[in-house]
Amino acid sequence: MGISGLETTNISIQEVPLLCIGAGGGAYPAAFRLAKTGRQVLMVDSKGVMSGNCLYEGCVPSKAVRETAAFYDDRVVSRISKGETPLHG
Repeated sequence: MGISGLETTNISIQEVPLLCIGAGGGAYPAAFRLAKTGRQVLMVDSKGVMSGNCLYEGCVPSKAVRETAAFYDDRVVSRISKGETPLHG
């Protein structure tokens, strides 16, 4: 057994020009921008998925809630300006 109970018999060492640790809101776009310039980038994340905190439980869900509230608010204001009941239909 190796680190954290993982089998390490098939692990190989590889050199990479750039290592991006994490895959959150900063690291994810940074890695892709570097790759677009032709650089070789290896992105690793301890969660094992390319989502990070920002995409999974932080900024993106918060923005979805904010956009939903703004849409609802716009709809209510529009209905009120037409003399309609704001919360029905």
